[in-house]
Amino acid sequence: ELLGNAVRDQTFALIASSSLLRAKQTAEAVHRVQRGKPPARLVLPELDEIDFGEVDGMDVSRARATMGRVYMQWIAGVKDARAPGGESFREIEGRCREGVGKLIAACDDGGAVVAVTHSALIRCYLAVSLDLPYAKAKALSQPNCCVNILDVTAGGHVEGVRLGDTRHLPPELVTVTPHRYWDESMA
Repeated sequence: ELLGNAVRDQTFALIASSSLLRAKQTAEAVHRVQRGKPPARLVLPELDEIDFGEVDGMDVSRARATMGRVYMQWIAGVKDARAPGGESFREIEGRCREGVGKLIAACDDGGAVVAVTHSALIRCYLAVSLDLPYAKAKALSQPNCCVNILDVTAGGHVEGVRLGDTRHLPPELVTVTPHRYWDESMA
């Protein structure tokens, strides 16, 4: 609701979200308060959170150790590393590119797009699209419900305009996702 109210006076060509419930609910809240002609609404599974495979449901210490090793490999440039049963960085990268391609195609006349997705996926996309080392993208603050504004050309070139913005949230609602899940000694 707060995000919807913060952007109610902006005009969007499209409001998209991942297929996961909380992302769809947030996108619907933004869509509900749009003035004038309602923008198109699109749900894209390509925007879903990273598939962590067998890590989902593990106890926290074991999950951190497993994902810590994977993140360290991604930082080292090993794009095929993955948690057991999960996605590799290469697969995530492909899925992100496919999803952004669909967003661009859906807005062939241009215009602003709201894409509601998830922090780990956003960091992977930022690493690829802004040509950042994964370690740098992993360190980008992506609190829950933050806003990232990216300028994406029809050719797919991306510039970060505003990243991790939480100005629309009261301070007590700003959560910061931990950025270090691992201990370098586990690498």
